[in-house]
Amino acid sequence: MADEAKLGARLSDATLQPYPHVPKSDRSDPVAWANSREQFMREHLIAKERVKLLRQEVIACYRKEGVNHYVNCKHLTTKYLEIIQDKTFGRLKPPGAGADGDEE
Repeated sequence: MADEAKLGARLSDATLQPYPHVPKSDRSDPVAWANSREQFMREHLIAKERVKLLRQEVIACYRKEGVNHYVNCKHLTTKYLEIIQDKTFGRLKPPGAGADGDEE
């Protein structure tokens, strides 16, 4: 329960801290590059799980509200739509990184 308080009211609202970033082209330190790549992949898995959790919240809201779901679940559906349309969702870009980021 204490962990949930740190993450926020909902698990889908949780945010991560930026990771030590190593550009994709810089492989002079293989350990740092591998750690950076692993963290990048973890972030994408977490982002996918956040989408799944938010989708479950939307479905539960639809079932609970019935015909009033258009009004009462709008905040969840707009948040879900913003998340799935964001091309950079799941990426924690370091300060000064370009719009596309260095990872693919």
